[in-house]
Amino acid sequence: MQQRPFPSLHPSIESSGMPSNHAQFMGFFCAYTTLFLSIRLSQRSLSRRTTLFIYLLCISTTLIVCYSRVYLLYHTLFQVIVGITVGGLFGTVWFLVVHYALTPIFPRITDSCIGQFLMLQDFTHINNFVQFEYTVVRNHIRRIRPEVPM
Repeated sequence: MQQRPFPSLHPSIESSGMPSNHAQFMGFFCAYTTLFLSIRLSQRSLSRRTTLFIYLLCISTTLIVCYSRVYLLYHTLFQVIVGITVGGLFGTVWFLVVHYALTPIFPRITDSCIGQFLMLQDFTHINNFVQFEYTVVRNHIRRIRPEVPM
C-alpha cells in the first residue's frame, strides 16, 4: 500500500492513499452512468441535449473531484489515476454484467415467491419511469375519487 503524500497535513486519516477512494467511486459512477445513458436510454426518453448535458456534468464532476484530491494533497496524481482507472473498469464490468447477464432474468426474479413478497418490479422496458408512474397514479386516483358535483 502506498501512503498519502503528506501524512503530516492530515494526521487524523489513517487509511492508505492507494488508490484514491474518491477517484475510484467517481470513475465507477461516471463509467456506469455514461454506459447506461448511451446503451439503456439511447433514443428512448431523453433528448440529445439532455443526454449531452448529463455526460458533461458527469465527466466534469469526476474531473473536479479527482483534481481536488491532488490539489488538497490527499493523494498523488498517480494514486488518483489508479483510482479512476480501477473505478472505471469496475463500473464498466458491472454495467455489462447487469445489462447482458442479469437483465434477461429480471422477469423470473420479479415473478419468484421472494420477488413477489418483496414487491420487486421490472421497469426495464418502460421508457420514462417518472412519466409512467405519474400517469398510473393519476388514472388510479381518478377511478377511485368520487365525482364531486358542481
